[in-house]
Amino acid sequence: MTRPNLFDFATSELSQDAFLCWLIAQARYEDDAKLQTVGRAFIAWLWGMARNQQVGPEDVRLLAAPEQQADHIDILFEADVAGRRVVFVIEDKTDTSQHSGQLQKYKDVAGKRSSEVVLIYFKTGFHFGIDKDAAKHGYVVIGLREWVAFLGQHAVPHDVFRDYREYVSRLLKDREAALAALNARGGHQMLAKNFVQFEFIERLPAQCSQNVAARAVADPQKGPFSRSASDHVVTS
Repeated sequence: MTRPNLFDFATSELSQDAFLCWLIAQARYEDDAKLQTVGRAFIAWLWGMARNQQVGPEDVRLLAAPEQQADHIDILFEADVAGRRVVFVIEDKTDTSQHSGQLQKYKDVAGKRSSEVVLIYFKTGFHFGIDKDAAKHGYVVIGLREWVAFLGQHAVPHDVFRDYREYVSRLLKDREAALAALNARGGHQMLAKNFVQFEFIERLPAQCSQNVAARAVADPQKGPFSRSASDHVVTS
């Protein structure tokens, strides 16, 4: 029997909020040096993503426990980063997207706390156009691939950390497999997934242009986006 994973049962956005807050809070917990280092490394990583300035875990000090839903902000915390007092805002998403002008509201709230603010739009679900638009509001958009890469750099012998890392790694693997299958025979079956539908529509204009220009016929053995070796341009 496969070992049960906590996050196969705790799949909600609030569960992910809880994990992120738990990881951030480890930055102040001195009884577990490895977890404390990862907690500080996470904050340093967020700073680096936002400012393109690399700092190490030793340069980070969490000033207070992270707050949840302060002024409706998913996660808000303050840290000293290389001698600078910084307010971090994390808008955390799993499968939903930004709405109702919330990003600007949170930005305004954080700006009243500090002149140094890091805004993070953190989503482990598929990023649609509206998610990418968070950058227009000054947020750094972080997705599943970058997140899994960060977690993979840290080996911590703790069940909660291990379960979450395994869970999101599996999410990424399954998503990439579904998108890859779109180019294979029978790939249309993947269109039941909304993010595959989105990716299909995104690819369609370029693929149609190529096929019209070449008068190509899709090879049914390779899928709708593949070009047959016999494709050729017809000229008059």
